[in-house]
Amino acid sequence: MWGYTLDTYEVRAGAVKFVATARDTIHSLTIYSPRGEVLATVMLMPGMREELALNLREPGEYVIRCLEFCGDGHSAMLSKLRVVG
Repeated sequence: MWGYTLDTYEVRAGAVKFVATARDTIHSLTIYSPRGEVLATVMLMPGMREELALNLREPGEYVIRCLEFCGDGHSAMLSKLRVVG
């Protein structure tokens, strides 16, 4: 609940595939570029598997947030992914 679990927090620049699901309630997986632009978002429904493929070419820190208000811990749903060249 109220968090993202990533297998790795650092990837090489290029094609990246995110696979996500929600365990408890509706969430979203929203990915921001190092400049703060929304690159993609997908709704996460309990028990459903969602896949999102992106070409992350720009090195830097990408922020991952939930944009669907999901309860008391919503503001804590933040993760970061570092893309290296």
